[in-house]
Amino acid sequence: MIRALNKRAKRAICLGIVALIIIIAGKFFTGNNFGGNNNDDFISVLSVGNGDSILVCSNGSVTLIDTGDQMYSRELVRKIRGYGINSIETLVLTHSHSEHIGSAEFILSTLKV
Repeated sequence: MIRALNKRAKRAICLGIVALIIIIAGKFFTGNNFGGNNNDDFISVLSVGNGDSILVCSNGSVTLIDTGDQMYSRELVRKIRGYGINSIETLVLTHSHSEHIGSAEFILSTLKV
């Protein structure tokens, strides 16, 4: 089944797993349990050009994994702010390809990181 997935689908699955690990670690280290009434915990995969950006909100902490192409910088910030988010605690850049880090400079200059 994994062989049948295209490169983008494999990347999205891997980034989703990383996001899940971040949430589980956050819950473990803060002593919070799953299943609470905190509606602020979520994972959102944001399409940003040829890449994806994953927004992870857990226990009041915001993590952004990858930023997508530079030409989608404003769209990414608009999507993030659409969740009511103006600051990011952790920015994870998985590797140096432009579809992963292209908007990083704009994110750093626009949002509090």
